[in-house]
Amino acid sequence: MQINTNSNINFNARNPQIRFADDITRKINQEFPRFSATRMECLNASKLFVNEIEAQCGKINKMRDYKKAYETKPTLVEKAKSLFSTIKLFQLGNCGESAELAFMFAKINGIKNCSIAGLYHPKGNDYDHAVLFVKGKKPYIIDPWLGFADYIPNAIKRYQGEFKNCFELLDDEQIIFKEEPHVLNYDFTKKEVNKLKKAYSQYKLNPNA
Repeated sequence: MQINTNSNINFNARNPQIRFADDITRKINQEFPRFSATRMECLNASKLFVNEIEAQCGKINKMRDYKKAYETKPTLVEKAKSLFSTIKLFQLGNCGESAELAFMFAKINGIKNCSIAGLYHPKGNDYDHAVLFVKGKKPYIIDPWLGFADYIPNAIKRYQGEFKNCFELLDDEQIIFKEEPHVLNYDFTKKEVNKLKKAYSQYKLNPNA
């Protein structure tokens, strides 16, 4: 499924909706500190740390083998428990883990119509980056890996500008978002989501969620 990101509207990124999404991003990164080898690759001085980056990539691959167990858990609460405990244990995670955490935190905080999505070129090239895409009249993304949330037009500008070195983008290279075939991209029932909210109320920033 391709998510429509065609928009020329420049929404104000500091409105309450985006401020709240930013708060979720900060909460995720406070509660789940994790080392990201791919984030380290974005640094200008990354060539000085090639051996360390390779070592951390190996550790993250091992963690992902361990993390696969969460995909088979039968309920949303059990999936969250397995995901949270794995990341807490290893304290590692790249953009994929960050997007999965964002999905759980979004559900806990009453955000609906969200899914794990990837960044692509319109012709199909994969930029190998995952975010949480929130659908609606003004769709936006939550990206804990890069530490921000924003409406789609503004987010694309940030990927094309300050974060272009993370994706080897050419100047003004086009970006679209596509929903990924992910185990969390499922229409969970209201009952399942309510159980998740109850089990992890400590992550609730919205008291009315």
